[in-house]
Amino acid sequence: MPQLNSVLSQLRCGEEVFMDGSPQSLQLAHLMTECPDLRVSTSGIDLAIFLSQHTTHSTVLFGGEIDRPSRSIIPGDTLLDRRTFRIGFFGGTSYTAVSGLMEREPAIAHSKRRFVGQCERRFALVRANQFDRFGPYVFLPSQAIHRLIVLPVGKQIQFQMNH
Repeated sequence: MPQLNSVLSQLRCGEEVFMDGSPQSLQLAHLMTECPDLRVSTSGIDLAIFLSQHTTHSTVLFGGEIDRPSRSIIPGDTLLDRRTFRIGFFGGTSYTAVSGLMEREPAIAHSKRRFVGQCERRFALVRANQFDRFGPYVFLPSQAIHRLIVLPVGKQIQFQMNH
């Protein structure tokens, strides 16, 4: 995955990045354990737990309403008004070159659209089996994607919480 290594090498120590709560972001987090210490902001519960237990990155978990199917948090209206990120990583349920990155649920797409607006450079995380499937709610249009990162299929990441 040379393109991924190229992106990760651009991250600076202490930099604040955004990672959404998608399974693709969790998969990426497993590859970021050797990155310089970052400040990762996320809406993903599983991602925040993984980062706090397995990396030296500081983690900010946005508060708001929990969406149970996606295990993500939908933040309140004013929470993002003061935040900006140089880099944001986003995964979705489907991707097409014409439309961009999509979600099945309108509330999740709306929430991600707000995060997209707070990021200067947007990286789309797509598994090879997600191409050319249409999802009804576009949250990251193709023309707004800085770089497309293709992740391997079949490497679902699971972890156990330390008690």
